[in-house]
Amino acid sequence: PGGMRQLALCLLNGRGVTQDPAEAVVWLEEAADLGDAASKSFLGSILMTGDESAGVAEDAPRGFALVAEAFAQGFRTTSSQMALLKVGKGYWEGVGVARDVAYAVTLWHQVADQDSVYATVAQSELAGCYYAGDGVAIDAVEAALWCQRAADHGDVEAIRMLPIIRTCDFCGSTPA
Repeated sequence: PGGMRQLALCLLNGRGVTQDPAEAVVWLEEAADLGDAASKSFLGSILMTGDESAGVAEDAPRGFALVAEAFAQGFRTTSSQMALLKVGKGYWEGVGVARDVAYAVTLWHQVADQDSVYATVAQSELAGCYYAGDGVAIDAVEAALWCQRAADHGDVEAIRMLPIIRTCDFCGSTPA
């Protein structure tokens, strides 16, 4: 499967062979069917939006499922984190799949514990979820913790929201 994936990447990028996105997708399908997590992630990313040059129609539900499977198998690259964020957003908004906010939160939790710019985005999303009770129970402490983590990594929105999240709704003071 690893060789199939490498051949697919060469075909996608025209490295050492004539560029042929359609043939690349065939090889990614083969490798994904054999359980290769990286191939699942690459193929899922293609399916999420479709690829006219490869003759691949958009199949967001299948693409989302493949990316989530790859991540569950331990495939952790920055591109897989970005893809999983997109999957979470798809479930959050109900784009391409049935809306499932709780599942989006679960996916963002998986990305939030990584060390990347995408983790920061996921941390910020989680802060908002816990603050508003979207997909999870309202939890001011969790909201503040996720917001602080995102702010520590320089997320501008988290830095702006942190004082608001930390302000008591009853007395208006900011806890120590």
